[in-house]
Amino acid sequence: MAIKTSQTSSLTIYRSGLCILLFVLLGSLPAALSKVAEEKLDQTDNLLAISDLVDCLVREKFVFKSLIEERWLPFTKTMKLEAQSAYGMRDLSKIINHSLERLKTSHCRFLTEDDEAFYFLRSLFQLVDKDSQTYFCGFATGGYGRPDGTVRYVLNGGPAERAGLSAGDQIIAVDGQTSWTYKNLVNRTGHAILVRIKRNSLEKTLSILPLKTDLYELYLQALENSFRIHERLAGGRIVKIGYVHIFAGGSASKERLEDLLMNTELDALVLDLRQGYGGANTTDLDCVFRSKEYHPDLEYRGRDGQAKKRSFCFNKPIVTLIDSETTSGKELLAHVLKNSKRSFLVGEQTAGAAVAGRLFDSANLKAIGSEEDISSELRAILLKTENHYATRRKLEPFALYLAVSTCLIGGVSLEGEGVKPDLEIRNPMKSNEVYQRQLDSALEQATKAVITN
Repeated sequence: MAIKTSQTSSLTIYRSGLCILLFVLLGSLPAALSKVAEEKLDQTDNLLAISDLVDCLVREKFVFKSLIEERWLPFTKTMKLEAQSAYGMRDLSKIINHSLERLKTSHCRFLTEDDEAFYFLRSLFQLVDKDSQTYFCGFATGGYGRPDGTVRYVLNGGPAERAGLSAGDQIIAVDGQTSWTYKNLVNRTGHAILVRIKRNSLEKTLSILPLKTDLYELYLQALENSFRIHERLAGGRIVKIGYVHIFAGGSASKERLEDLLMNTELDALVLDLRQGYGGANTTDLDCVFRSKEYHPDLEYRGRDGQAKKRSFCFNKPIVTLIDSETTSGKELLAHVLKNSKRSFLVGEQTAGAAVAGRLFDSANLKAIGSEEDISSELRAILLKTENHYATRRKLEPFALYLAVSTCLIGGVSLEGEGVKPDLEIRNPMKSNEVYQRQLDSALEQATKAVITN
């Protein structure tokens, strides 16, 4: 009898405990649901604010006013309605970029952490603190008709090249995830990333150890690491033909190119402007247009009597490689090289993407809002979005890259036109074999130029 009473008592306590637990859970359920609803409302509010900001920036900053009336304003209402039901930043990016594509103008793209260009442009425009460097692998995927997971190019000497990754490889999974974006490759801990690839129907896994660096610096290092000297027999002697790939332009790129050319004895140069980014200015190639008459060599001699010479001109023959992915500032370089007859061009017609772009970054909203030439509407939207990012830690960064001015070179616009090669070797399938054939033809043309020069 005592045992039965004890069992009944235990059962009562157990049931009481369950009731209390159920009461607590049910009591906290409305609060939990309320929190989820509040977070969803915050996200929706933020996505709408971003779409409002993009709309206002396009209306006030986009270079071609006539296209705003024709190709933008009729669709903004749809864009904002879709933004309201977007699942997150990745979904919003697709919605906004679909609208930007209607402008049919280069340098118009909404970017997030899922895009390699987001990190590169932030680095190029120096919107990233040099002390807060990130781990990068050194390659880009997708674009120009390629599937998203297909490797577009690999930076020379970077972590991906050292691991064995090649252009044309199809990435199947990153750290076991088949659904991935560039954000998965930006490893902030420096641990190796396992990348499963498919190459010529065979699959293999590569271990890539990312490098902590500034991304633009990684592109500059790729320029230096790409430098090669090809020796060819021509005219009864061995000629030395240099090769260098400019992945991105800019003053730092100019300095490193000059250091390579001024410190190496070459008979000719193959200058590769294919792929990568623009960012170049026509002054980037000053050294190949200078004459020794106005820029004579300097000779330094120390107390040991050893002489060191410094040249400021590269007067040897140049052959330039271009393709449909040569874009922006590098198209200006190709145009100048061809029109001046300073170089023979091999490859494909360039992209015809030659307007000036500006990066409107979520990390720089306050500075944009302080500009004098913006409307009160844009200022208010900037303040609202800035407040969102100041008070809510989980919001993902974004940037709008927008065409803000035309660019004429010698009175000519290359936007929608591009630069045609002297020797066309088309590569519509983005084949590595044709890519190499373009280089072989450039080396052949450079060899001929040495003989006839």
